[in-house]
Amino acid sequence: MAETIRPHEVVVIGCGLMGSAIARAFAATGISVAAWNRTHSKAEALAVDGITAVRDIGDAIAAAPLVIGCTTGYDTLWSAIADVESGWDGTTVVNLTAGTPADAEQLEARVVATGARYLDGMIVCYPDAIGTPDGFLCYAGPSSVWADHAEQLTALGGGTRYLPGGIGAAKAMAEWCGAFFVPSLVSYIEAVAFAADQGVTRDEIDALTAMMIALLAQAVPTISAAVSSGEHSTDQATITTFHDPSVAVVHAMEAHGHRALMYSAAMARMRAAIDSGLGERGMSALALSGRQDVAV
Repeated sequence: MAETIRPHEVVVIGCGLMGSAIARAFAATGISVAAWNRTHSKAEALAVDGITAVRDIGDAIAAAPLVIGCTTGYDTLWSAIADVESGWDGTTVVNLTAGTPADAEQLEARVVATGARYLDGMIVCYPDAIGTPDGFLCYAGPSSVWADHAEQLTALGGGTRYLPGGIGAAKAMAEWCGAFFVPSLVSYIEAVAFAADQGVTRDEIDALTAMMIALLAQAVPTISAAVSSGEHSTDQATITTFHDPSVAVVHAMEAHGHRALMYSAAMARMRAAIDSGLGERGMSALALSGRQDVAV
């Protein structure tokens, strides 16, 4: 026998760390929330936060007009909802899983074919930032659909943004953020591990980290401007200026048993640019050597 589920404002599909944080953030604002997870106990664990666990995916879709997908990927979300034949009228599906712009376009077509509406989204923060001023989420899709749900979705983070353009805009932004943040984080971990191994204290590491982040913040507007304009001249520091001292740093790290994978990859990019004749241009010129179809 099917469950009798009272109407809710939002249903969250996927109750992992991020999905659970999203459900709790909605509930904390007074929004009535239902939740579904393939492993039902994960949804049941949210009952303490006033969230209704729904066992049947069809009942979950019918429980609320706003369906938030937060699973491990597009295929996982679609496999969960594909066999639901009713309950789609008046429903908007918002997908916050990882993927590509092409994935977003495909899922939009599938969702719209059911009679529902669709927004695609991205999350660029940790679960503990969801529902706080530091939460950063972006959405793409029809502006009319966004307008209908903007107030609810904005509750998930103070940094919420709507991106005009195609349905893939949010995932394009996600790819940019991932390409920047993940290698940066891994590079930082490599550097901290090396520093700690050399006896540098945590206080010293944290103080220097703040200085390096401030220096990066100073540099990046110049780089984005140069990449956008195609003008890579510099009177500050060339690719060669960065490359030559880096040789000794990588050797030192390796001599102390650290593989320096990220730094070595950066070295390879700089070396390739120098070999292409870009050594006396600014670091922004690495954007040229990184494209196989761009002549340098």
